[in-house]
Amino acid sequence: MSLTYGVQGAGLGAAQQAYLDKLMTTRLAQATLFDKFATIQKSLPQNSGKQIKFRKWVPMRDLMLANTIYQNYTGNSVTTNGEEIAELVDTNMYSTYVLPEGSSGTEAGQMKVVEFQTDVFPIGMWMTITEETNLFHDMYTVAENVNQYSEVASLIIDGFYRDTYINGAGHVIDISAGGAGADSVVDSAFDDAHRKISLQLRLSGAKYVNSVLTSSPNYKTEPIWSRYIGIVNPMMGEAMRNNTNFKSLETYSAGVKPLDGEIGMIGDIRVIENPNMTIVTTATAGTYTGDMLILGKKHTANIPLRGKKRVEVIVKGLNGDDKSDPLNRTQIVGWKSWLGAYTISPEKLGLIKANFTI
Repeated sequence: MSLTYGVQGAGLGAAQQAYLDKLMTTRLAQATLFDKFATIQKSLPQNSGKQIKFRKWVPMRDLMLANTIYQNYTGNSVTTNGEEIAELVDTNMYSTYVLPEGSSGTEAGQMKVVEFQTDVFPIGMWMTITEETNLFHDMYTVAENVNQYSEVASLIIDGFYRDTYINGAGHVIDISAGGAGADSVVDSAFDDAHRKISLQLRLSGAKYVNSVLTSSPNYKTEPIWSRYIGIVNPMMGEAMRNNTNFKSLETYSAGVKPLDGEIGMIGDIRVIENPNMTIVTTATAGTYTGDMLILGKKHTANIPLRGKKRVEVIVKGLNGDDKSDPLNRTQIVGWKSWLGAYTISPEKLGLIKANFTI
C-alpha cells in the first residue's frame, strides 16, 4: 500500500477506502472477544435521535408461572415484568386448566413486550503524519498505520463490552474481602462460589452458551460445545490451575473445538483467558484481586461494533484543504466507529471476585 494517495497525496480513492475499511474491520473482528458473546439486534439508528431501543418478549411462561420460590437463592425478585425468575409449577396446577364437559374453561394467557434504551456514541482517534514521514521513512505505510490502530481499537472496544457485562451482572459473589485468604481462587470458597453462580444462572433461566460470533467481519455465528463461559485474566487463570477442581483443556478437548484463549473448565464453566479482563493489585505484595465473568446465553443486546456496517478509516491527504496547513505539510490518519449496548437480561450474567497470588 502506497504512502500517499491520489495526485500528490490528495486522499483516498473509492477502492483504497474500501480496502482500508475492510482491513480495519477484519482485524478488529479477529482481535475482539467480549463482543462475540452479545446478541446483535439493531443496526445504527438513522434520523431517530442518539438512543437505540431494544425490545424483547417477556416469555408467557414467566408472566403466568413466575413465583418467589427461588428468590432467596438467586437474589432475583418477581418484577412487574415477571422476567427474572425461572418457573416452578405448583402442585396440581394443571387441574386449573382441565376443561369440564361442554365447557371451554376460563380464559388464560398473557403476552408482553418490554423495551430498553441506551445511548449510541462515536468512538475513534487520529494522528498526524508529516510530509517527511511520507518521503523518507523506510517502514511507514498507511496500511501499517491502520493495522496498528486495529490492535488499539480492539482493546478499547472490547473494554466497553467487558465493562457493560461486568456492570450488568445480576449474580455477584465477592470472596475477596472480609477476611478472605490471599489465594481464595484455589480454596473451597471459590468452589462454592462458582457452583452457586452456576445454579443461580440455571434457576434464573440462563441457558448454556451454544454459539458464538465468528471472527469474520460479517456477522456469522458458529456452534460451540454448550456450557457457561467464564472469562479471566491470564494471571488469574494461571492461579486457577492450582485449584484441585480445575480441569485442563487437554482432559476434554477430544472432539471439542477450543474457544480462543480456552484453558480448561471448572464445574460446568469453560474458562477463557483474556489479557483485557480486570484484575487489581491489593495492599499485600504479590496478591491480586481478579474478576471471573460468567456468561449465559442471550444477555446483552448491541449494535454491531462495526457501526455503519464497518469501521471507518479516515485519511486526509496532503491536499491543502486545511487552511492551518497551507503548504501541505501534514496528513491525518484515523478511525471511527459507533457503539451501543445494553444488558437486557442481567440474570444471565454472573461475576466472582477472588484473591490470588502468583
